Amino acid sequence: MFSPSPEEEERGPLTLPKEEPSQFDPSTGLGAGPQSQNNNSLALNQNWLFLTKDQWPANSPDLNPLDFSVWGFMEEQLRNRKINNLNDLRQELIKIWNDLDANYLRRTVDSVKKRIEACIKADGGHFENFL
Repeated sequence: MFSPSPEEEERGPLTLPKEEPSQFDPSTGLGAGPQSQNNNSLALNQNWLFLTKDQWPANSPDLNPLDFSVWGFMEEQLRNRKINNLNDLRQELIKIWNDLDANYLRRTVDSVKKRIEACIKADGGHFENFL
């Protein structure tokens, strides 16, 4: 289990932002994009999902559910469909997105905490062996 550093203990746990993310947004993953440079320490608690964009690890496709799971699943679904042009591709992607199983998305999002903990354990390096 992840143990916070003394600095994190002093800061206290992460708190919910005033506005919770309304829905899973495909353009931002969890509503907090991987754009922050301020990712060297995180205090994970029951509110771990509600990280601000400044707390989210920078450039981390291995920590973004869209990158490590959803896009690959959607790509696999596309292989069985007839696509003739860009408009067909858009329409098929929208259909696939709208048909995504809520339980699949929940399991994928639920795996993020474990992935963050593994990433921290690996000091930001390759962490698949910690999963």
